[in-house]
Amino acid sequence: MEKKNQNQTLTDTDVLNALRLIYQTKDREGLWVFISDIFGVRIPRKQICIEHNAPFDFICAVFFEEHPSIIALANRSGGKTLNYSILDTLNSHVHDGCETASAGAIEEQARKCYRYFQGWNGRIKVFAKRVVSSLMSETKFTNGSLLQIITGTQKGLKVKIPILVPIKSRLIG
Repeated sequence: MEKKNQNQTLTDTDVLNALRLIYQTKDREGLWVFISDIFGVRIPRKQICIEHNAPFDFICAVFFEEHPSIIALANRSGGKTLNYSILDTLNSHVHDGCETASAGAIEEQARKCYRYFQGWNGRIKVFAKRVVSSLMSETKFTNGSLLQIITGTQKGLKVKIPILVPIKSRLIG
């Protein structure tokens, strides 16, 4: 995903068009390669326990909108927060006008998700150029998208977005 050939690097438009094509065609392998190449994260694709899903199954289920609502249960340090930060980044850039509210169970978890999100949207140039302003409570993008990373408490869930998107997750082992 980094290079067209030995001498050409991908343009911002190439990267965004690749992401849109992956979304439109529901290309699971393309999504895994995109995340690996662009984010530098190799999300596990193999399930460990019978009747559980691999972490990448969760990423695909949310990104490709396979279910109206998804619940994630995983062990501590199972990658849920990291995965959400990647999903928040992908959704904010692939969908024009996307309004997302991601809720961490506790304030510390919400802050951690925002730190990851800031890292992706600061380090990855194509994404950095599209951020208009960024606070944990509200990040705005040039494509009209809006992201809020909040605490999953009664107070925290009182967000500005008129329709709160269901907190999405997937059972991941």
